[in-house]
Amino acid sequence: MADVNPLFFIICDDVRLELGGKVSIIGEFSQVQVPCLPQTVPLCVLTKWSGKPGTRGTVTLQMLAPENNTPVTIGQQPVNFAPGDFDLTYAGTVTKIPWQFQSEGLYTIRILFNGEEKGHTWLMVKKESFGPGPGEELGKTLN
Repeated sequence: MADVNPLFFIICDDVRLELGGKVSIIGEFSQVQVPCLPQTVPLCVLTKWSGKPGTRGTVTLQMLAPENNTPVTIGQQPVNFAPGDFDLTYAGTVTKIPWQFQSEGLYTIRILFNGEEKGHTWLMVKKESFGPGPGEELGKTLN
């Protein structure tokens, strides 16, 4: 297998490329709150990789639901490490995916390069109502 390793991967609401090449990460989180289930939520995954120049491959994201150990592929994207004069180069991917959550609980998110698992993280999904209930005030102070 190729000598490619993730430096990081972040689950967030959006990723924006700003003037001057800066990357802005919007709404990074490890928990999703939804009003009802099942629910589809559009999320981004930002990855940054290190690897040998000239290496090519495919980044795959898989999700395992709390009640099921069968991985479901939620996104794939090619990645190419540009040839250069350095021992290592860096490549990034941004993937906007509609994630489908069937139940509450802790989901495992796996990241693979050419089919080999390179890391994982967790994403908690909770069902919670939004806004005030009957007779409740809007905008409580958290002190």
